[in-house]
This record gives sequence, C-alpha cells and structure tokens, in this order.
Amino acid sequence: MADLGQMRSTGREPIRVLVVDDQELFRRGLTMLLAVEPGLEVVGEAGDGAEGVTLAESAAPDVILLDVRMPKKSGIEACLAIKESVPSAKIIMLTVSDEEADLYEAVKSGA
Repeated sequence: MADLGQMRSTGREPIRVLVVDDQELFRRGLTMLLAVEPGLEVVGEAGDGAEGVTLAESAAPDVILLDVRMPKKSGIEACLAIKESVPSAKIIMLTVSDEEADLYEAVKSGA
C-alpha cells in the first residue's frame, strides 16, 4: 500500500474508514485521531454491530475498524454480513479480549 502522506500529493483518493465500537469515548477518540491523518477520511461511526452493517452498506468504506463484542450484532456477525454486502472492504477487528476463540472467529469471518 502507498504511504498515506503521498496519497494527497499524487492525487489519489483518501482511504475511507468506518469506526464501529460500542464504547462511545473510545470510538469518538479514535475517530478524532483518524480524521486528522492525511490520506484518511472517516466516513462514519456506529455504536453497535447492526448499525455498523447498515452504515457499511451505505458508505462503502475501504477499511472498517470493528469491535469484536458489541450489542445487537457481535463484531463477528457484523464482519460476516459486511463481507457479504461490501466484499471489497478490509476489516480490522478491535478487541481487548484475550480469548483465543474470539481471535480465531475474527480471522475465520474474514477480518
């Protein structure tokens, strides 16, 4: 992948990012950090897995930062649904869990 700082100078479109996490303070902080990064554009944020799937379908982000454990739809369930509807999106799972099963399921679901 090209250096993010070079994207603007070469005329490339910014990488479109969606942040999905049920912890509002973490989600907002991460969104604020990403918003000032050259070459990135935050296209939305969602507070649960179901909202994340809906927003991913409408915003068509390039990258989705997705929490593993969330209400309404887990990150694993959301990942599977997003991979169906937005297969080009790259999904990075966020977690503080040290459960190997969570990590295994995240990778197995396409993250």
